[in-house]
Amino acid sequence: MGRLSRKVAADRGAAALEFALVVPVLAALVFGMIDYGLFFTDTLGARDGARVAARQGSVEDFTGNCPNGYVGSGSARLARLACSAADQTGAIGGDTFVKITAPDGWDAGNNATVCVAVVENGLTGFTPMPNHATVRARLQVRIEHVATPSHSLETGAAMRASATEPANLWDAWCD
Repeated sequence: MGRLSRKVAADRGAAALEFALVVPVLAALVFGMIDYGLFFTDTLGARDGARVAARQGSVEDFTGNCPNGYVGSGSARLARLACSAADQTGAIGGDTFVKITAPDGWDAGNNATVCVAVVENGLTGFTPMPNHATVRARLQVRIEHVATPSHSLETGAAMRASATEPANLWDAWCD
């Protein structure tokens, strides 16, 4: 009996040591999965936000107010469309930025481009994320219908009120 009790006493700290060695690796994997889950969710949201705003801008007279939490800039009507795109994106893991351009004016037959970017904050900050933790979606559509006379709207932007747009966010991908 004495030999068995000595062996059990020697193994008492082994479980705690194994736990201490495994927990950091397991925590890194779990938080990494959460970070990438948020990243991929926001990727789908950005694509959907760009699609809905492009469709709405193409065929409807986009009026209304900016949803709560967003600030628009540029033309008031186009800023409302950008706010709608930001709201539709519904980013979970970061701040949403939208840029809408119609270089030839907002007239039927011209093209409009809707760009949505989500700058991910991440849960841990330790997980390396693709594309500098920025989700991007771009969609170009032909303007089919203008319900009101042309306003020659050229550019508009929307962003969360609590965020500052990062430098070089739009670069050449949203031209």
